[in-house]
Amino acid sequence: MPIFVKYEGVGGEYGLEDAFLKIDADFLKLSSASADTFVKVEAEPGIKHDINVIGDSFFKESDEFLKISDAGAKIDAFFLKLAEAPTASDSKIGGGTPDVQSDVLKVDATLKTSAGDLSVLGSDFLKLDTAPNLEGFKSDKLSVGDDFGKVGKDMSDAGGAFTQLGTDLIALGTGPNSNTGELNDAFKMLGGELDKVGSMFDAVALDFQKLSQDFAGEGGGVNTVAVKLQSTDSMPTGVLGADFLKLEHDFLLLNQAIAGTAMGVGQLFDALVDQGSKAPSDQIINHMLAVQGGSSSPHG
Repeated sequence: MPIFVKYEGVGGEYGLEDAFLKIDADFLKLSSASADTFVKVEAEPGIKHDINVIGDSFFKESDEFLKISDAGAKIDAFFLKLAEAPTASDSKIGGGTPDVQSDVLKVDATLKTSAGDLSVLGSDFLKLDTAPNLEGFKSDKLSVGDDFGKVGKDMSDAGGAFTQLGTDLIALGTGPNSNTGELNDAFKMLGGELDKVGSMFDAVALDFQKLSQDFAGEGGGVNTVAVKLQSTDSMPTGVLGADFLKLEHDFLLLNQAIAGTAMGVGQLFDALVDQGSKAPSDQIINHMLAVQGGSSSPHG
């Protein structure tokens, strides 16, 4: 699978994690500035750098979601091809219940929506250091809070879609059917892997909702009068920074969960071909290889 989220920052004196550690202090300076000093404070290189690093990271995440969505479309094409074969039809791929094709399309749709909303979040976050005055900054901050909430819902929808796909794949490998034992095991293996992906999306959804509350002032983040320092791996950070670091941590776990599905996809491919399904075209095989990140046929 493609790498899901790359936390590399945009260079400069420090990267994304350093920006997370400093963002509470940055927002405290901005929210505490007077009408006369706000524009000067806003123009401080450190503040602009932190906001730009974090904002740019959401654009990168948007691109990664589109890559995963594209991979999902390729998997769907694979299932559509196999649906033409009698053994695949017996296994209810695409034709009956559960409808795996519909599940994959739902996954693809939720990822595309997530990509779009992450891009909007990145754009609005970058506006936080271009407000003409303090009131404009407060308004922009609330918009960012709304964006975090929308992305949180997207993550929850994606989690549900992946979980449903996993559940339906497990169902294909369970109970009376004409599948080989290998194929049943493959369905259940990949289904279990996708269920883990769904759970990690749910964790990320909670992180985005917490950040939404922070920006709305409910979590004590950007509206805190005095930054309450916490200890995160011996490095002090504020409430907002701690929540960003938690999001980073859970995104990396999500990345690992998605990458872990490659083995299940490969095993399912092999099992379907071994069972005697119509051999997929070279185009479909290349699609599957792209999804798995491989360079040679996964079968034989």
